[in-house]
Amino acid sequence: MPVRKETYKAIRDRIKAEMPWIKWIDLQKGQMDTPSKSYPLPLPCALVEFKPVTWESFPRQSQIGWTTISIWLYLDHSGDSIKGAAMEEQSLALMDSMDEVFQKLEDLSGPSFKRMVRTNDQVVAYKPRMIVYRCDFSTDLHDYCEEGTMQLPQVEIAVQLENQ
Repeated sequence: MPVRKETYKAIRDRIKAEMPWIKWIDLQKGQMDTPSKSYPLPLPCALVEFKPVTWESFPRQSQIGWTTISIWLYLDHSGDSIKGAAMEEQSLALMDSMDEVFQKLEDLSGPSFKRMVRTNDQVVAYKPRMIVYRCDFSTDLHDYCEEGTMQLPQVEIAVQLENQ
């Protein structure tokens, strides 16, 4: 199975199993940036984004790539966190949701990727009735071509001799 697909499915399945309160899990495709052009996503939702990969080749047609995988968490924000507010506990629970992304994904690994390690997290935006949070994980991806599947380019060489 292709390395990115395998990694995405492992992340998706872990979120689904360990964070059942998340209603929607998908690849990040900018859906929340242009909501008028996208179907409405239920909140809370998690979107998975693969950042650029830096690859290094090794013998036997294998490569190791270093990348960052971002988990974008979109949370409904409908209350205040000031002491005594009607929805104080629900509002403060948003921080627990953010921490849970790290707690549930930090040890995740698979046949084609190494253990995910949190490198950064932040609240990206406060939108009307929504908080956007992102948690970045670094990981190594391991990819290879099966023997005989890699095609070498066909090069045609023409020799011209000059008469002197």
